[in-house]
This record gives sequence, C-alpha cells and structure tokens, in this order.
Amino acid sequence: MRKTPYILLLLLVASLSACIIPGARQARAELKLQANDSLFHIKQGAFDFRIIMPKDIMIANAPVFELIKGGEQLAIRCGNDFNIVVRKRQDNQNEFSVDQRNDCLFNYRVLDDEDGSVVFSRVLPDGRIYDYRLIQFLPVGNLGYTFETAADAEFDLQQILRMRTALASVQF
Repeated sequence: MRKTPYILLLLLVASLSACIIPGARQARAELKLQANDSLFHIKQGAFDFRIIMPKDIMIANAPVFELIKGGEQLAIRCGNDFNIVVRKRQDNQNEFSVDQRNDCLFNYRVLDDEDGSVVFSRVLPDGRIYDYRLIQFLPVGNLGYTFETAADAEFDLQQILRMRTALASVQF
C-alpha cells in the first residue's frame, strides 16, 4: 500500500535518466593521444586545424580530407562511420535552430545542446527516430567553424557520439 509513492519515484528517476545521452557532455579535450589514435594536421585551402581521429574509427579505413564546393567546405570522411562537413564562417555565432530544421518529412528533437555542440534526432511523422545528427560550432578569434554531419549520410547515436569525441579534440 505504501509502495505506490516509491514506485512512482522510481519510474520518474528512470524516465529522466533515459533522456540523458551517456557521455554526450564532455569538456573540450586537451590534445592528448591515446594508444593508436592519430593526430592529423589539416592544412587545405582556408582550413588549418588539428584533430585526433580515434583508433576505432580508423580500423578499416584511412581518413580522407577533401575540399568541396569550390574550396568553401572541407569533407572529413572515414568509412561509413565518420562523415563531417566543415564550413568556415565570418562570425562566431552558432547558427543552429530547431525551428528552422523542421521540414515536411522530419521533425527534429534536440537531445543535447551544450558549448556549441548540438546532438539531435530526425523523427518520422509516426514518431520513430530515423537517424541522429551533429552540429559542432567552434569559434576561432572573430571567425568560426561549423562541423556538421554530412547531409547524404545516416548515423546512429553511437556513431554521432564518436564523431563528437573526435571534434572535441579540434585545436586551431
């Protein structure tokens, strides 16, 4: 009889903890290499930064860094698990807005939004999650870089969190 409040409290705690993405909120990483991780210094066109690519991403594929859109963007790919497009911006404002992202096929739900990094899901009209996306904004002086999952790729949450960890290592 008196167990009802405890059961309700347990259900509340379980439902709230289910909303948190494990490991999603990480402080900006110092440039520390783990065993078998690789540091890449990317110097192509207007892009000049360093990034640590984790060994588990590079097991079967070497990363490819390629200028696209006439040199305005940089594609970073490593197999099917890592596909990011980088854009240089003239201001250092985060441009992500969920309201602007909703379209006729998908709704967008932000799962985590902290320190210029946004993890969100694309949700079908019937409520099922289609895939997960990531946008990371990094200010550099008066400029900024936007790192975003490639529009033509689909990712699960584990892949997104792995990419987010790599982007946390970006140093200019």
